[in-house]
Amino acid sequence: MIHDIEAKVTKKSRLTHDVFALTFSCPDIARDVHPGTFLHILTEGMTLRRPVSVCDADDNSVTVVFRVKGQGTKEMSELAAGDTADILGPLGNGFEVSQYGHPLLIGGGIGVPPLYLLAKTHKNCDAILGFSSSQDIILLDEFTSVCKNVTLMTDDGSAGAKGFVTSPLQKALESKKYDCVCAVGPVAMFKGIKSLCDGVIPCYISLEERMGCGVGACLCCVSKIKRAGSETYLRVCKDGPVFDSTEVVFDG
Repeated sequence: MIHDIEAKVTKKSRLTHDVFALTFSCPDIARDVHPGTFLHILTEGMTLRRPVSVCDADDNSVTVVFRVKGQGTKEMSELAAGDTADILGPLGNGFEVSQYGHPLLIGGGIGVPPLYLLAKTHKNCDAILGFSSSQDIILLDEFTSVCKNVTLMTDDGSAGAKGFVTSPLQKALESKKYDCVCAVGPVAMFKGIKSLCDGVIPCYISLEERMGCGVGACLCCVSKIKRAGSETYLRVCKDGPVFDSTEVVFDG
């Protein structure tokens, strides 16, 4: 069920120089949150809502983690405990992987937070987390606390192993330990993951597009999808954001 709630900020944290975490008191939304779903957030001074994936939830509250990219997310980053925001959610279709015994989660950069709730609720996940450098690492302790194994990668080798997430993914697939892959991150990462997983292992990826309404009415967040042998366009906010990687068509 989708709720529209004026929610109070109960906690704010700065995770890196441009990444923030906000926890909102919103029991109605928290009860209906599912891993991979998102919230559409509007604060005073913002013209349009901003979609932010859910990082964590309990019986009473929901936590989101976001990077400051423009004026809207800057306004969100300036919220403090006690401030309120208008929250619409939970929205979208998330990760439906309860039938799998041992998922492998792959997060890149700000794509890491949406996977935390999945790792926490499934309780039998391993994770590969990729960041640009040691200064960009977020939620490593949280993932380590709920995952059996966590592999850390950085582009420059300043923490963990140097390289991209596709390197340990290839080794993981060769081990045949896992029965599905769930990924959130940039398009370049998705392309590499798709090339390794399609036809080998079920793989689910969470797409990100610019959104207007968040409920599928404005059609501004469509993405190219291939189903039943033909290409079509589906709404990331309503039909996704999580799709089977074999269905997603990346141009270029």
